[in-house]
Amino acid sequence: MASSSENTGTTAAKAIDGNMTSRWASAFADPQYLQLDLGAVKDISRVKIYWEAAYGKDYQLQTSLDGASWTSIHSVINGDGGLDDITGLAGRGRYLRIYGTRRATTYGYSIYEVEVHGPAATTATAINLEAEAYSNMLGVQTQTTTDTGGGLNVGYIDAGDWLAYSNVNFPTTGTYTIEYRVASPSGGTLSSDLNSGSTQLGKMTIPATGGWQTWTTVSQTVSVTAGTYSFGVFAQTGGWNLNWLRISPASSTATTTTSVAAATATAPAVQLYPNPVTDKLRLTSTVPLTGSQYQITDAYGVVQAQGTLGSSNEINVASLRTGVYTLLLITKDQQRMTQRLVKE
Repeated sequence: MASSSENTGTTAAKAIDGNMTSRWASAFADPQYLQLDLGAVKDISRVKIYWEAAYGKDYQLQTSLDGASWTSIHSVINGDGGLDDITGLAGRGRYLRIYGTRRATTYGYSIYEVEVHGPAATTATAINLEAEAYSNMLGVQTQTTTDTGGGLNVGYIDAGDWLAYSNVNFPTTGTYTIEYRVASPSGGTLSSDLNSGSTQLGKMTIPATGGWQTWTTVSQTVSVTAGTYSFGVFAQTGGWNLNWLRISPASSTATTTTSVAAATATAPAVQLYPNPVTDKLRLTSTVPLTGSQYQITDAYGVVQAQGTLGSSNEINVASLRTGVYTLLLITKDQQRMTQRLVKE
C-alpha cells in the first residue's frame, strides 16, 4: 500500500512486480510513503531502492510489527537518486515503510522496484582443537606424537582424568559431529560434556588401535543448543592417547557419523581399588567379573601378567615393577574393558 498514487497505472504494487519499466508514483506533496507487507515478521539487513527521476531527497526506512507503530532503522539525507543500496541494517518487522519527507523534484516520489533482504544464513564451520591446548585438566601429561603433523598429544590418561577447553562456540542450534584422534593398545571409553558436566553429550568407545602411537579417528553425533561453552572430555576408562578434536556440523561429516554410530554404545566400566596399588588390586563393575580373562601390559605393550579372575575379583600385582600399566579385561560374554593402573 502507499499514502497515495499519481494515477491507476502507478499504484504501490508496481514497485514490487519485478518489472523495471513499471513504477509507483505518489502525489506531488510531502510527506509520502510506500509500505510493504513481508507476510511475516522478518529480520531486515539490506534494502535496494531503484528510483525513477523523481526520487526522494530525504527519507527514512521504518519497520513495524503491526503496521501501526513504526521504528526508524535508517535515514537518508540529501540522497542522489538512482540505486540506493542500503546495507548493514538491523531491522525486524512484518512491514517495511519508505517514508519520504523531501522530494528532489516538483513531482512526487517515483520508484521502479524495491528489494528487501534478510541477513545471510550463518554457516557453521569446523572447530579444530589440539588436545594439548586445554584450558584446564586433571591428571594428564603431554608427549611428542608421531601422528601426522607432529607436535604433542595428551597421554597418561587414567580413569577420572579430564580435559576442558574454554570458549568453544556452537553458532547454531542443531546436530554436530565430534571427532577424536585417538590411539590405544587395548581400547577405552571417554565421555564429553559442556560446562563442567552440566550438559552430558554421551560416551564414546575408543577402539584398540594396536599401540600408543597408532592413530585412528572416531566420532559421535550430538545435539547442542547454540552458545559458547566450556567443552569437556572425561576419561571413563584410561589407557588411551588423544591428539586432537574436531567439532563440525553433522551434515558435513554424515559418512563418518554413520560408520561410527554402531561403535558408540556404552561400554561397561571396571573400577580399580586401590590405584596406585602395591599388592592386591580389587576390581568392581556393573557386570559379573568372575571368570573373566585379564592381561596386564606395560608402557611398551609387553604382557607382564595374565590369568583368570577368581570369585574375589582380586589380582595380586606385588611382583610388578613400579610403573604405569594397562589392564585388559575380557568377560565371559566377550565384553572388553580397559583401565590404567599405577604400581607403587
